[in-house]
Amino acid sequence: MMHTGINKFQIYVGEIFTLKLEALVNLSEPTLLAPSLMADQFFSHGGPEFRHAVEDLHGCELGKAKITKGYNLLCNNVIHMSIPVYKGSDDDLQIISEAITSTLDLAKENGIKSLALPSQNVKLNYDAEERLAKTTLTTIEKWFEANPKYGLRVVVAFLAVAQYRTFESAWKELYE
Repeated sequence: MMHTGINKFQIYVGEIFTLKLEALVNLSEPTLLAPSLMADQFFSHGGPEFRHAVEDLHGCELGKAKITKGYNLLCNNVIHMSIPVYKGSDDDLQIISEAITSTLDLAKENGIKSLALPSQNVKLNYDAEERLAKTTLTTIEKWFEANPKYGLRVVVAFLAVAQYRTFESAWKELYE
């Protein structure tokens, strides 16, 4: 666990929808409505009111985030983070970093003290996965450093142990 001031960062391997935190983060593309495994699960778990709330957002610019209630989910809120499909480029990493920062800022603006950020599914190579993991870690760390008195708990959730291992390796390289 990373501690910066009263902020906390944790890693979790398992289903994000079982976590009882104030907010879950939905990784999405700009319309916020395109079918994907994650979006389909959010819409299924959140119910029809959740879907209507997402439709009412009218999309979200890449690198930004918007918020809805959680409706039937275990969380009070869902932060919809608009990101590109990561293909290994520096431009993608910059936009993803901006989206993470926007998500954490939105959590703070709404008084959210705990959230789960799902890991992005990367089907490239180890180097690309590691770059994404390092970008995620350093972006969260920079946000914590800029907001040392807020007290936010960020849980990065992994469905696959292989993704977790890449993230763990990046963590050790950066912090141990």
